[in-house]
Amino acid sequence: MPAESVIRQKGKAPMKFAINPITTINYDFETSVKAFGAAGITHMEFWFDRLDKYLETHELAQAKDLLAESGISVISGICVCNLILTDVATQPEQLAEFKARLALCRDMDCPILLTIPEPAEEVSAETYAAAEKNLR
Repeated sequence: MPAESVIRQKGKAPMKFAINPITTINYDFETSVKAFGAAGITHMEFWFDRLDKYLETHELAQAKDLLAESGISVISGICVCNLILTDVATQPEQLAEFKARLALCRDMDCPILLTIPEPAEEVSAETYAAAEKNLR
């Protein structure tokens, strides 16, 4: 029997349980998706680095088919984003990569891009001001 992956509360949008790929850190995208599906998990997050590696030898449609065949919907894509604490105007390559991540989320029918900011070399009031400016 599949695991219940949606929790419903009267008057609120359903909360979805999703597995994070850290649980299968030693395995690739395809192996993880198949394992999650076999376990009855219906929602997952994905790490871009694993999906990128899969897409080196597969088409995007194959990734989407693998998810569909496994009965899984992706709810967020996860990546390190080196734009949160720096001036985005001075980082055109990183900004382009970020936009590519957003596009891949869209193409995967994934509604959320979850970013992990780069570590700050030195935390100060300006660090938070930069993050606030870049997140707007």
